[in-house]
Amino acid sequence: MKRLLTLIIPVMLSFPSYAEWIKVAKSTSSGNTIYVDFGKIKKIDNFLYYYSLTNYKKPVFGDLSVIVYHQADCKRSRERGIRWMFHKQQMGQGDSITENTHDKEWAYPFAHTSSTSKGAALKTACEQAVNQKL
Repeated sequence: MKRLLTLIIPVMLSFPSYAEWIKVAKSTSSGNTIYVDFGKIKKIDNFLYYYSLTNYKKPVFGDLSVIVYHQADCKRSRERGIRWMFHKQQMGQGDSITENTHDKEWAYPFAHTSSTSKGAALKTACEQAVNQKL
């Protein structure tokens, strides 16, 4: 039993390696690639909750990827970050730092041409929720 727990606990804690990351956009300006985890999209009340992962082409403060947990309002095309997990390797691997600071303001990714890849992630998550009939 002890050996079984030793095997199960690391699997449960290694969230990113078991995610269903689907590529949704690649920024033409930065070269960063954005993915959405279709398997963890949830709808609670009138909000959609989903994870996105961004692989940085060049390190940002020493990190090569970030996983963001979003709260989204699909009807108004807006979102805000709830939690960020910064990783030293791409695809959410390697050492990480988690920040649980909740964005107080909504972001409107379609309102800025510089945020088109973020808008693609929001649009894809909202469309997937409709397809999953959430």
